[in-house]
Amino acid sequence: MARRIFSGLRFHKAAAPAFVNLARAMDPTPASAPADRFGWLTRLDRRWIFLALFVIVLAPLLHPVKLPVAVGSPAQRYHDTIEAVPAGSIVIMPFEYDPAFTAEVDPMAISTLRRLLEKNVSVVTLTMQPAGPPLADRVFALVGPPLGKKYGVDFVNLGYKSGNEVVVIAIGSSIKNTFPSDTHGTPLSQLPLMARIDRLGDAKLIALIAATSAAPIWVQQAQGRFHMPMTAGLTGVMAPEFFPYLQSGQVRGMLGGMAGAAEYETLLERPGTA
Repeated sequence: MARRIFSGLRFHKAAAPAFVNLARAMDPTPASAPADRFGWLTRLDRRWIFLALFVIVLAPLLHPVKLPVAVGSPAQRYHDTIEAVPAGSIVIMPFEYDPAFTAEVDPMAISTLRRLLEKNVSVVTLTMQPAGPPLADRVFALVGPPLGKKYGVDFVNLGYKSGNEVVVIAIGSSIKNTFPSDTHGTPLSQLPLMARIDRLGDAKLIALIAATSAAPIWVQQAQGRFHMPMTAGLTGVMAPEFFPYLQSGQVRGMLGGMAGAAEYETLLERPGTA
């Protein structure tokens, strides 16, 4: 038994060099592989990496990079329609979105309302979204006072009313009967602007800002029933749904998402949050 064990050991000892040579032949790594040129990165103090990342993030914040914005036809038509509204007229501006969409929709709402007020166009807003009235007040607070515009004279927020199609049809007949008071509880008879408008048809344009299912209602009822000219500022997800309205002329211009807002800011030559 011992003789067999010693004999096996002698065999393995003799065969070892052959196995080593075979392993070397099967190794795909060249014998003279170049040294790792980037091995120093693994030994670099991580604080230098954090510092480099900090500089990379801080640099564009201190010196923003202005990338060119290509203006599409829908945004150009939107801009042209707003510019065509004569001074002294009134525009209905529905705020059909809620706080969840402010990051995407606010830039176009701010730019549109500011431009209308700059043109001395009065704006009346309303909404079918329960959280909509404060958003309209906030946008006016941002752009109205710096332009010297006053609530009740240049801008009125009628507030929230449920009913969808029924609301649009009702204001087509009488705004005062549909909204006896504004969102703050002030009777419309005490607001000078509301003495100049009694129904939807007294406005020159509907400038819809929307991120909800109420958007098509305005096209189908205000434009389809009362033939009101319209523009639409929408979220990027909703924009494709409105291209048929744009192609048919029911919507005269459209902004789609942050890209559309950026295009409109470019046309106004006033960079904003988009």
